[in-house]
Amino acid sequence: KLASGETTHQDIGRVGADVIGRIIIPKGVKNEWKSSHLQLVRELKKDKRELAGQDIYQTQIQEDGTFRCFNLRPGLYKGSALIGIGVKRRFYNLAVSLEQNGENKILLTEETFKGKSFSNPINLGDLKIEQVETD
Repeated sequence: KLASGETTHQDIGRVGADVIGRIIIPKGVKNEWKSSHLQLVRELKKDKRELAGQDIYQTQIQEDGTFRCFNLRPGLYKGSALIGIGVKRRFYNLAVSLEQNGENKILLTEETFKGKSFSNPINLGDLKIEQVETD
């Protein structure tokens, strides 16, 4: 309860942070960027705050390979990118090798989110996709 003349601050709707980066595809791979998407999937563990399941975040990949996913939360993410042309489009896993977890996954810890905001997103840098077939 606030006394007369006191103020408070409350963020509504944003509990996470945005994540940006760039997808790098192998030379010789044909791709229609306008129909390319990035998908990040966070596995949820059952605890008092969340139910077991998955959070799925999808965003379009721009023509220069860059992307922005909105309002992610801390967790371990598996990433994939929809790459290709027409019927040859399919999701390819991101080939990430992060020393922090030794897996082909992206670990975003509570510490990663400190000081991050819409105007100061988490930058994953360049992310390669696993090798794909070329024509």
